[in-house]
Amino acid sequence: MYSPMNIVPSIFKRMRNVMLLVVTMLMLSAQTAQAYTVTAVANPNYGGTVQVRTDNNTEWASSVDANANDKVYFKITAASGYSINGTPNIAPNAGMSITPTYPGVGADPYFTMPADNVTITANFLSSGI
Repeated sequence: MYSPMNIVPSIFKRMRNVMLLVVTMLMLSAQTAQAYTVTAVANPNYGGTVQVRTDNNTEWASSVDANANDKVYFKITAASGYSINGTPNIAPNAGMSITPTYPGVGADPYFTMPADNVTITANFLSSGI
């Protein structure tokens, strides 16, 4: 038979278990994923600009932090008297090459961020002007 004296400790025990579960879930969700750095390089540096951004960092910059599996967008602009020479080299520190996605006219090309720092290098060629 249940009496109020038997039910109260059981309720408090269940409430404590629920509270522990909630606190654990909050602590796990507060942990952030490791961010890696994307560095944009123009070669030569006066030949133009290379800029990068992510969905979370919407301002174009020469360097941006991104989590693994984020989309990293890039744009390459040649300076006056220079042209873009070939496709950009997108390489993580681990050494393998990354193939970017070119979605079409009006959309910025992008690549999927690996779990490593990445350098994107664009080469520029003087047009002799």
